[in-house]
Formats: sequence, C-alpha cells, structure tokens
Amino acid sequence: MLRPRVRSLIAWMPLAALVAGGIWLGADRVPPDPHAVIEIHGEVGTIPAELPARFTFATFNIHRGKGPDGRVDLERTAAVLGRAKLAVLQEVAGTLNGNQAIPLAEAQSAVSVFVPTERQWGLDHLGNAVLSRAKFEGIHRIPLAGTRGKAFRTATLTRFRWSRETLSLLSVHVDSQDDRQRQLTAVIDLFLALEPPAILAGDLNTPVDDPMLATLLARDDVSASLPTEPTLAPVIDWVIARGATLSEPTHDWNDASDHPVVHVRVGPLPDIESNSD
Repeated sequence: MLRPRVRSLIAWMPLAALVAGGIWLGADRVPPDPHAVIEIHGEVGTIPAELPARFTFATFNIHRGKGPDGRVDLERTAAVLGRAKLAVLQEVAGTLNGNQAIPLAEAQSAVSVFVPTERQWGLDHLGNAVLSRAKFEGIHRIPLAGTRGKAFRTATLTRFRWSRETLSLLSVHVDSQDDRQRQLTAVIDLFLALEPPAILAGDLNTPVDDPMLATLLARDDVSASLPTEPTLAPVIDWVIARGATLSEPTHDWNDASDHPVVHVRVGPLPDIESNSD
C-alpha cells in the first residue's frame, strides 16, 4: 500500500506536468499574428500632417537598448538617436507595459508604431518600430520567408505625405545567416516595385560589396547613405532612396548599441520645387 506522501506526490504529478508544459510552450518563440491590429502610440493630434521638404532621417538597430557594457538604458538610446523627423528602429523589445518604442518616441516628441517579429510568453517579444513626427498615411506588415524556424523577420511598409506626394518607407531587419539572400531579394524587389519617392532603410546585414546590393546601388535612380569617412566596421545599416536625394550621411558608433546610428538628410529631387524646413 502506498504511503500518504507518495500518494500525494502522484496526485500532484498531472498538475506539475501541465505547469511544465505551459512553461515550455510559453518559452518557445513563435511568429506574431499577421492580422493583429498595429497601434499608433503618442499624441497624434499634435504632429503635422506632412513631412517637411527636407528632413533628417535615422535608422538604428537599438539592440534592445543594451550597450556594449551590457546595460539597458533607453535614455542613452534616445540621446544617441537625436531628434530625427522620421526614424526606423530594429531589435525593439516588447515589455509588459508595451514596447521600447513608446518611451523613445516620447523623447522625440513623436508618435510610434511597433511591428513585432516574434512572440514569447504570450507577449510581443521583439520587433521593429517607426518613429514619426508626421502623421502616418498607411501601415502594413510584410512577413519575410525564413527557414531557420525561430528567426522570424517582418518588413514594415509605412506611408507619409511629403512634398505634395506620398513617400513610401520600407523598413527591415534582414536575417544575417541562411535566409539573408532570400530575404534581401524579396526586399529589393518590393522596394523597386514601390512608386517613388520611396526609401528602403534598416539593418540589411549586407555590406556594400555584396553583388545584389551593389547592383541596386549602381542604378541611376538610386541614392544611398554611403559613408564619407572610414567606419569602424563594414556598413550593414542602410538608407537607400528612389525619387529623393540623400545628403550629409553619418554613421555614428556609440555606447547605446552594438550598431551605429545612421543619420541622413532627405530632400526632393532638384526639379521639384518645395520649401525646406
């Protein structure tokens, strides 16, 4: 006959198995719901309806707000990011209170959208974001095909009013391993299919000598944030435009991330008359 303590342990075994299974399932990274609503955070009513004719643009892989010292400090991230009119961020962490883009947008007097790339523990765990000091005209998520199981990637297509036209912004974080070429091909094809003016920006995990990227940059209708001075490491964070000019690019290495923040001035093509900001 079983002793009472043994019987008690046996009785608790199904519950323990259920808890262990829940922990295992919760810890697994899964893709986000592609139909979930994308929310705009911030004071939408206080920002202009249109971007100025010339404005500062930024792309920054914020590495979840963690610097090379291993410390998460979003105030440091915000200081490095500066006050761009439009910025795209990669490796933005989700939190119980929302996501890291919300306080970063507040520091910019901007509004933000967060597009998750994966979920964990029932929450949007990681993703990309767009911070804007002009109103969004449209927001679309585009899942990128992958074969690595848990390395989920998503492109974000947003649109804004600019110089009496619609500016399309395709922001991405391309895989660094097996799926890089497949995703890069899809991203470049989508970028070239957009009606200009259009910007492709983000962490492409691709240096300038990659044949596919080099072919894109060689086009007469394309301009890019090529560094004017030597950089600490090969450039893999890019701003690329069609139907717009890019000038004054900077690739600033910093203590807020393991990536530089790239700033560039966006302007209309020379034959477009418009007032500057």
